[in-house]
Amino acid sequence: MIGLKFYSDKVIMAMVKELPQPKWSVKYQMVIAPNSKHNLDQIFIEFKGWAYLMNGDHDKAIEIFETLGNESDHAMKPYVQLGYAYALKGDISTANAYLQKLKDEAK
Repeated sequence: MIGLKFYSDKVIMAMVKELPQPKWSVKYQMVIAPNSKHNLDQIFIEFKGWAYLMNGDHDKAIEIFETLGNESDHAMKPYVQLGYAYALKGDISTANAYLQKLKDEAK
């Protein structure tokens, strides 16, 4: 099992919910998910994208999130990340387009 313990952060919580079969462990007080190469790769790529984004490298973060979207089992997954990244970059129209895609596909 992979264990993830973190402060209450909506971004991390959303990412963890995308993992296959995430479960809360009362014993360990953390989220656990099956230990697989796919899960480890997904966690690594997602955190890498957020690290670039939080350090101001918006273009690299966008590149990573787009790659994640192409490989993701959940087609809606990267829309929030991409919308946020484009907003921080100052491209509000593209950010809104991604958030609109999220809204449209959620229907």
